[in-house]
Amino acid sequence: MAHSASDRLHLAMVVALVAVTIVAFALPLTPSTADASDPAGPPVLVVADGLSATLYSQAQTVASALAQAAPTPTSQASAPSQSLHGFSVAALVPRPLLIEAARVLVQGALASPEGQQSLVMQLQQPVRFTVHEGGFDFTVFSTRPSVGAALAALGVEYNPYDQIVPPPETSLTAGLHVFVERATVINLQVGGDGPGRVYTHAETVVDVLAEQGVQLSAGDRVTPDLSTPLRDGLIISVTVVSAVIEFEDTPLPFRTIYRDDPSLPQGEYAVVREGVDGFVRREYAVAYENGEEVGRELLAEAVVAPTHRIVAQGTAAVAAPVAAPVASEGDPQCARTLSVWATWYTAASAGGYGRTATGTTVRKGTVAVDPRVIPLGTGMYIPGYGYGTAEDTGGAVIGNIIDLGYGPDDVKDWRSGWVEICILS
Repeated sequence: MAHSASDRLHLAMVVALVAVTIVAFALPLTPSTADASDPAGPPVLVVADGLSATLYSQAQTVASALAQAAPTPTSQASAPSQSLHGFSVAALVPRPLLIEAARVLVQGALASPEGQQSLVMQLQQPVRFTVHEGGFDFTVFSTRPSVGAALAALGVEYNPYDQIVPPPETSLTAGLHVFVERATVINLQVGGDGPGRVYTHAETVVDVLAEQGVQLSAGDRVTPDLSTPLRDGLIISVTVVSAVIEFEDTPLPFRTIYRDDPSLPQGEYAVVREGVDGFVRREYAVAYENGEEVGRELLAEAVVAPTHRIVAQGTAAVAAPVAAPVASEGDPQCARTLSVWATWYTAASAGGYGRTATGTTVRKGTVAVDPRVIPLGTGMYIPGYGYGTAEDTGGAVIGNIIDLGYGPDDVKDWRSGWVEICILS
């Protein structure tokens, strides 16, 4: 059923009136040995744990007033006070309502004769809770509102890596169990490097390695053993071991080889073949620890020989042109002279075939010519060689080039070069 705002206001006023009435009956005036007609000052109403008390004191501060109000073994004269101890009706009054009712009293019934308002002091009851740390349990009391504030008030220090259950921002309640688990501080080194100091709640070496994302490979070494329990200051070292296959090439430079070529004039050179470097390839199994080489083993070796450079060097002496012989009576006549480059050959150097293009045998006096320049069968005189006949041809004999033949037993005394020959008539 819904209630209007005026209905709720009337209900609140009735509840407040009942509370004030209960407090009035719960605070019967009990005169003490002090002179109540001459109070030392305005009364103070103390409210704690659902109980209230009125205190007259000449103290100037709250702390001294509470000290004077504390019972002592030798004090027989206490200030006039009222309490709810022993009154079952006090248990029916909620604490917030009791406090508000007390404020009403101090402004009215408990006000000083001059009409000065009394002071209300609210004392908070300490909360009992249990702290569990390092295998020990201890029960303590605190008036702090949260778990973290209560631990700080007790001198229990913790850092962000420690685990507090329930969390420090949890409201402190009676009977609460607070668990403090300290982080273990270790030093971790992986492969010679690492995060250094590590705060962890892992229990063993293998656990903290997994927590830090350290993946071990076959051959890696861990010190201390993986099953070692963690403790503050423990140094964990992971040696990363790896084995790889590496190749190493060592160059073998080519050499230049010079070969005499009688077909070239002295002082002339011709590259017959270019050179190419070779190399020696070695295959190694190399072991590394923390990135540093600690050993290598030769597995295989292969040699690729170099291709040496070949250069032909001319050895032929260039003969000075010799005039054709002067014909005398009865001697063959020199029809004309011709300047040619003359080389020499044998049947063996020509490929081993001893027959000429005209069917004769290669011997001294056989001359290979270019038939377009000197027709086959033409006789000639070659200074320094003698008489010869154009009986053969050759692939390299082109134009003004002739090749002078020698038999196997002939002395090869010809040196390639230019010569003025006489074409006989």
